[in-house]
Amino acid sequence: MPLVIGRPKSIGALKEAQEKNSLIVVAAQRVMSQGDPAVDDIFRVGVLCKIENVVATENNAFQVVIT
Repeated sequence: MPLVIGRPKSIGALKEAQEKNSLIVVAAQRVMSQGDPAVDDIFRVGVLCKIENVVATENNAFQVVIT
């Protein structure tokens, strides 16, 4: 499943996961229009995923393939 990651906090989590074991938790945001969600703005249930591939995009984001 491809994802686009662009927020600084998300990019930081991606880089940390790549340095360790390539595992990352993916959880949905309750309201997509909120630019900087707080903990309560993210669903408490997520999925543990393995990072398979990361490609930097032209707009300083990353396209990530997870399984």
